[in-house]
Amino acid sequence: MAGTSNVAVLQLVLFALCCGPRTTPEQEIELLRSHYQVRLRSLVVKQDPVIAARGGSDGSGAALAAPVVRSDAILDLLVSTTDPGGLPGLTVDVEQLDAQRRPKDHRRLWVDTSALAGAEAAPVTQVLENVDWDTGDAFTVQVRSPIPAAERTGYQEFEAGPP
Repeated sequence: MAGTSNVAVLQLVLFALCCGPRTTPEQEIELLRSHYQVRLRSLVVKQDPVIAARGGSDGSGAALAAPVVRSDAILDLLVSTTDPGGLPGLTVDVEQLDAQRRPKDHRRLWVDTSALAGAEAAPVTQVLENVDWDTGDAFTVQVRSPIPAAERTGYQEFEAGPP
């Protein structure tokens, strides 16, 4: 009799596992993304003159202007995960804030996480090209979750599907 009840319990467990709620690929990716964290360790803004335009005056009547400057933000990030399987890459949201900490620009960066194993952290350097940089600006980084369905096309991991 005890053997019969064990078989019945086993059948119920198998039934629950097989017929329980299924997760969608999007839910699997959201779950994997929830295991990641990103932190901005440092920021360097590199400014290079691009074009010396004409305007102003050099004393001879010729007009000179200040050079046009291109600014690139070099972000030193620390990416970590607690998931042993993980994703091959992760989309990180980057927000640029002005001196009053109001949003100024928003970008997404794809970070290769294929070499990152569970319970590890790795430094990653990313460059944001041609930013509108002013003194006092700041950047924040985050792994957003959940991602609304309407925005998932901007997140590469959703296009690739779960690993």
